[in-house]
Order: sequence, then C-alpha cells, then structure tokens
Amino acid sequence: MDPSVLSPQLNLQSDSSHSLPENASLIPPEPPLPPPPAIARRLHVLNPIINGVRPPINAKAVHKSTRRTGPKPMPLLKRKASWKEPEHVPKKTKQFRPREKKLTVIMYWHCHRIEEWDRIKQRMVWRKPYYHEIKQKFPTLAQSTIGNWIRDQEKILNAPRGSRIVRDYWLPYWPDIEEELKKRFTARRAENKLVGHRWIMKNATQIFNEVYSEYPTAFTFSYGWLQGFLRRNNISWRRITR
Repeated sequence: MDPSVLSPQLNLQSDSSHSLPENASLIPPEPPLPPPPAIARRLHVLNPIINGVRPPINAKAVHKSTRRTGPKPMPLLKRKASWKEPEHVPKKTKQFRPREKKLTVIMYWHCHRIEEWDRIKQRMVWRKPYYHEIKQKFPTLAQSTIGNWIRDQEKILNAPRGSRIVRDYWLPYWPDIEEELKKRFTARRAENKLVGHRWIMKNATQIFNEVYSEYPTAFTFSYGWLQGFLRRNNISWRRITR
C-alpha cells in the first residue's frame, strides 16, 4: 500500500505545493467571545450539530452576573424600635380681648408722647409712640395686634360695650321692618314671655305684609336672614334651666 495514502502528513511533506509559508503559525486562533444569553438562546437553534448532538448552552457560563447580594433581612423581633411617641405640642388658642382693653391701647397711642431729639429742627420734640414702644407698655400683646386695633379704631369705638369680636354686618334691606320687629320683641320679653324662631319669623312676615301689601312675595324670611337679624340686634338664645 502506498504510504502517502496511510499518512497525509507524509504526503504534505513530500508535496512541495502543499507546504506552509515560513511566517505561518501552527497555533490555532482564539475562539470568539460567547454572545450574551438572550442572543445565545436565539442562536441555539442555529448551532451546528456535531456527531448528531447539539452542544448545550449554559447561560451562567456565557454571562456571569456582577451584582452582589446584600445581607439577609433581620427578623422583626431583633429589629430596634424606630417609632417614638410624638411630643405634646400645646395648641395655640386665639384670645379675644374685650372692647375696654382695646380702647386703653388706642387712648395710650393718642395721648402718650415721647420726647426725643429732632435732627432736622435741632431741638427736642414730642412724638407719638411707635408700636414696639406700646408693646413695652403692654407686653402681653403682639405688635401686629396693636397695629390692627389702631387701624380699626373706628369699628371698635362703634362696637357695643363689652363686646370682644368686631364684625362687619350687612345692612338690612328692610330696616323699617326690623325696627318694628325689634320693638315687638322687646315688649314681649318685658312681659317675661318666651320668644322663639317661629315667633320671630311669623311676626316678620306679618309686618312685611302690612307695610308692603302690594308685594307679598317680594322677600322670603329665610334662616340666614334670621341669623343676621339676631347678630345685628345682639339677640342670643337662652335655655330655661329652672
């Protein structure tokens, strides 16, 4: 038998046409980097079959995760209590000073004078006190409260005696009816008789029909009008306790 058939290496050595170049390297080339797992799964179908077996693809071997897992969560019984009972914060209460207290501050601002040197006139002059100087006289009052009282001094002067809150009331649209109704109310209370909201609504409707008989449906005495009438005339409900 011909030895060239048994050994192909001998055939290459004997044949000069199949000889390798001098600068050729006998080291096999490096294999390509494996594709990412997602692409590798897709290419799994296209992988060649060698000797009737398809080479398996290991996703962990192809792509190694660099994410580091943290410590395991601590059981609830071993954890420290982070909740604390909130501190008690006292609620601010709004104080309503009586009318006499407001008038005292207003009269102090009008009547009191402070002597100081005037640079323009080059002599001693008397001036009204500033708000912070009034606060030194009345330390329990805020400076903004003093300014509001001086600004609303006309409303405070026109307010009823002993009142604490100064409100702006709407003027009545039918003042003559309310005057007559107030007279009836005063006369009935002088007789020590009870007065309720039904009595007020009934007499108001009766007076309106007497004065404006040609317009019987011009005005409806609603519950809102009743509350306004009571505020404008300083009437409050009282319950019998005896």
